[in-house]
Amino acid sequence: ALPISHPSTCHVAMGGCASSVGLFGCGAGVGAATLNALQNRSRDSTNKQSHVPQEVRDAAADHHHHSDAAGSSHHGGPALYKNSVCAEEECSWVSALIGILWPRINAYVDIVVQEQIVPEIDKALPRMLRGGIKFPKLDLGSATPQFRHIHMRERSDKAIVLEVSILMKSDLDVQIRALKVPIGIKRFEFSGQLNIVFRPETKKPPFFGGVSVFFIDPPSFDLDFTGAADFADFPVVRDAIRGAILNNIKAAAVLPARIAVDLEEDDDTDEADLSFPDPVGVIRILLRKAHGLRAADWRVTGSSSDPYVVIEVGQQRWQSSTVQRSLEPVWEHGNVADLLVYEHRQKATISCYDEDKYTKDDLLGVCKKVSLEEYTKAGNPMDVDLELHYKEKKAGSLSLSTRWFKLTPEVPLKGIHPAVARGPSQLLLSVKVTGIMDLPRQWTPPFVLKVNVGDKHMETRPSRAPSQMKPVAEEVEDIALRLKREGCNVQRISAITGLMPEVLSLVFAKDATPNSAERARKQSMDELMTSHPTFNQILRMLLPWTKQMMESAVVKLTLVDNKDRPVATCIELPLSELVGKEVCGPFRLQNGGVLNGKLRTTWLTTPK
Repeated sequence: ALPISHPSTCHVAMGGCASSVGLFGCGAGVGAATLNALQNRSRDSTNKQSHVPQEVRDAAADHHHHSDAAGSSHHGGPALYKNSVCAEEECSWVSALIGILWPRINAYVDIVVQEQIVPEIDKALPRMLRGGIKFPKLDLGSATPQFRHIHMRERSDKAIVLEVSILMKSDLDVQIRALKVPIGIKRFEFSGQLNIVFRPETKKPPFFGGVSVFFIDPPSFDLDFTGAADFADFPVVRDAIRGAILNNIKAAAVLPARIAVDLEEDDDTDEADLSFPDPVGVIRILLRKAHGLRAADWRVTGSSSDPYVVIEVGQQRWQSSTVQRSLEPVWEHGNVADLLVYEHRQKATISCYDEDKYTKDDLLGVCKKVSLEEYTKAGNPMDVDLELHYKEKKAGSLSLSTRWFKLTPEVPLKGIHPAVARGPSQLLLSVKVTGIMDLPRQWTPPFVLKVNVGDKHMETRPSRAPSQMKPVAEEVEDIALRLKREGCNVQRISAITGLMPEVLSLVFAKDATPNSAERARKQSMDELMTSHPTFNQILRMLLPWTKQMMESAVVKLTLVDNKDRPVATCIELPLSELVGKEVCGPFRLQNGGVLNGKLRTTWLTTPK
C-alpha cells in the first residue's frame, strides 16, 4: 500500500460563489398520477399495436426487459414502475410541443452555428484555408424530431428520471460556401437516448429544484453534402464540418456535460452542480490481448497490422500503445485506462486501428455499445472477451480485464488499497468554477480557465455572459429613472440602487425606442461578458498519488483571453494542501477581479 500523510480534515464553508438566478417556473409536479395515466393509456392501446412499426415494438420490448432487469440500480432503488410505456402515441404531445417551438429552435440553431460551430470548423482547418467557411442560409426544414419509448423511474436520491428515445430525419436546407465553392447539406439524421432528470427534491411546487437534460452516450448522426461535384475531393473541409457539429453536441449535452436549469435560488444546488454532478465511480480497464485481427498492411514479408486500441466513454477517450506487425497482439504492462462513469447505464465504444505513418489509420474492427452496468456492479475484477466487427462481419476479438471503484471523500489514512494503487490513478481532483466578478475590462472575451497539475491539463469551455439576471422591481426602476432625470451619474445611481451599471443601461433604455433598447441590451451583455464572465462548470482530473505527487505537485489555475494571453494566475497551491479539504472562494486575482469556485479531492476505493 502506498503511504499517505495524515492531514487534519478541514472543511471550509463555501462563500460568495456566484450562481445564475433561475427565472423559470413550473406549475406542475411529476408523480405517480402521471405514470398511472400512462399505464392506463398503455392498456387501452393494446389493440392498437399493429399501428406501431415493428422496429419500435422491438425496441420497446428490449427497453422493457432492460428495465425489469435493472429495477434496482446504483441510483437506487427500485424504479417507480418497472414496466415501461413505450407505445409511440405516448410521445405525441412532446412532438406537438416541439412543432410549436420549431421556428424558435430554428432561429436558435442558426445563432449556435454562426457563433460556435463556424469558429470551430475554422480552427480545425489548415491555416491557409481558415476564414473560408460561411453559412449564408440555414433552415431546419419542416420535419421535427420524433420521440419514442418514454420510461420514467425514481432514483434512491429522490430524483425523477425521464428517458426518451429521439430520432430526427430532417429535410433541412443549409447553404455553405467552402473556399468560395457553393455546397449544401440536404439530409441530416440524428438519434440517441435523451435523459431528463428532475432534482433535487423540494417541499414546494414544482417539487424539484432543477432540471437537467443530457445524452448518456454520444448520439449518432449523419449528413449528406450536395451542390459541388468536387466537394468529395475536400475531405479536410468535410471532416471539419462533421467534427464541429458532433463536438458541439458532445460539449453541450453528452456526459459529463448536461444542459441544466436551476429552479430554486435558495438551495445549495446551483447550475454548475446540476450540469456536472459527481461521477458514480471509476472503471479500470486493462487491455491484455487481441486475437484474429484482420491484416491492413501489405508488405513483401507478408500481410500484417500495427494495432492499437481506443476506448471511448462519453467525452472521454483513451488510446493504447501500438504493437508492431501482429495479428495476435499482446499489450505490455501499463496499458490501463481509468475512466469516470456518471451513469451505470453508460456504454463504451472500443475500436481497434492499424497505425499508419503516411496515411489515415485503418479501422480493424469495433465493438459498439458495450454496456458498463454489469461491470460497475461487480465487486471483483472481471475478465471480458469482446467480439470486433468490420463492415458487419466478425473481425477478431479483444481480451480485457475490468475493475470497479467507488469514490469517497474520506482520506485513506491507513494507506491506499493495493488494488487501487496498482492503477494509473488514486484520487480525483474536482475544480468548480462558477464565474468571475469585476474583471478589468482591458481583456478580450471569451475567457478560458486552464488547470494544470504536473503534466496533466484540462480547461473550461469559453466563458459567456451571465445568462440570467434578477428582474428589477418597478419601484427600483422608478428611483433609477428619477435620479437619472435629476442629473445623477451612473456610478452614483448604482451606489444608491445597488444595480450594476450594465443593468442600469437596460433600465434607461426601456423608455427609448425599440432600436435603442436593443442596442442597450447588446452593449450591456457585451460589457457583462468582459467584466463578469460566467463558466458554471466543474472540471475533473484523475491523478496518481505517488511520492513525487505528494512532495512536488502543484495545482495551478490560469485565466487566458480569446487570444490565449494570460490574464491572471487565479490559484497556485500544492496538491497536498487539498487532501482532506475543500478549498473555497472567492479567490482574488492579482490584476483585479474575484474568482468564485471550489477545489476538492475524492479517493478511489474498492466497493464494500
